[in-house]
Amino acid sequence: MRTRATVDSRIAASVAVLSVLALSVGSRAEGANGTGARSEGLSLAPVCFSLRAGGAASVNEGLGLAGVDSPRPAAIMSAAAFSMQPGESDTPAEVGEGGAAAGTDKSGTDPTKFLRTLSVRNEYQRLKNDTSFNVTSLTYIEPFADGRVNLRLKAPLVYTDATGDDEFGLGDLSVRANWLPIVDAERGILLSAEVIGDTASEDVLGRGKWILGPSVTYAMFLSPSMIFAPAYQHNVSFAGDNDRGDVNESVIDLYMVFTAADKRSWFIVDPTLVVDWENDENTPVTLEVEYGRNVGALWGGALNAYVRPGVGIGQDRPYDWNVEVGFTVVGF
Repeated sequence: MRTRATVDSRIAASVAVLSVLALSVGSRAEGANGTGARSEGLSLAPVCFSLRAGGAASVNEGLGLAGVDSPRPAAIMSAAAFSMQPGESDTPAEVGEGGAAAGTDKSGTDPTKFLRTLSVRNEYQRLKNDTSFNVTSLTYIEPFADGRVNLRLKAPLVYTDATGDDEFGLGDLSVRANWLPIVDAERGILLSAEVIGDTASEDVLGRGKWILGPSVTYAMFLSPSMIFAPAYQHNVSFAGDNDRGDVNESVIDLYMVFTAADKRSWFIVDPTLVVDWENDENTPVTLEVEYGRNVGALWGGALNAYVRPGVGIGQDRPYDWNVEVGFTVVGF
C-alpha cells in the first residue's frame, strides 16, 4: 500500500502536468487562431463541472465508511449550465487576443446558452476520515435541434484510498439531455434528464446502480452581468447491484454567476443541498466558488481555465474540502 506522501505527490504531479499541458496548448492555439474569424453556429459550454456527480462514488455503501455518501451534488447540477442561445447569429465574428469575440459570452456559464464544449477537469476531495477521492473527467457537449437541445457525455477516471488500499479505474459514465423550451430577455427554463450508468471498474469507484435524474432549472437574468439559476434534480436508482444501497435523493442547487463586461472572466457562487431519503434523510451541504478566465483560442473557439475550491458543511458533509481545476474549449 502506498504511503500518504506518495499518494499526495502523485495527485499533485497529475494536476501540474495537466496545467502545463493545457497552457502549452493554449499558447499554440493563440498563435494559430488568435486573430482569425470563427463561426458563431453550434456551440456548447462547460459545468463548471461540477460534477460534479456522475463520476463520484458512494464509498461507504456496503463498506461502512463515512464521508463519501453521495456523488458531489454541485457537479450534478452545474453541468446543466452548458448550452446554446437559440437564434444566435451564424455570422463570423472577430476573435480577440484572448480567443473570444468582444462582448460574446464564451465562458460556458450561462445555463441557457448551448455551446459545443470539450472539457477536462480534475477534482480532489479531502474526506472526513482523512482519506481522499480524486476524479479526472472528460466531458463533451453537443447542441442540436436549432439550439434548443443539447447532449452531454461524461467519462470519469477515479482514484481513492478510502478503503485503506489505493484504487484507480473507470467511474460511472453518464449521459444528460437538456431542453430549452422557454428563454427570453428576463428568464429561461431548462428541462433535463440524466442517466448515470453502473460502469465503475471497482465497487468503491461508483454507486453500483443505474440512476435516472430528471431536473428543472429556472434561470433569471438579473442584469447583463449576473444570472441566478436555482435548479432541482431528483435522482432515483432503477437497476444495478442488489447488494448496493438504493438511490433516492433530492438535489437543490442555488447557482449564481457574475461575468465581467468583456465576458472574458467570471465568478461563481454555488451552494448545494442534498436530501438523502434512503439514509435517515441525511442532508449533505457543500459551498463552492469559482474563478474562471478566457486564456486563448483553440479550434475556432474560446479556451478557458478555472479553479473551483469548496467546503463541506455540517455533520453529513460529503467531504471536508475540495478543489477543482479545469480547462474548456467553448463554441468551436
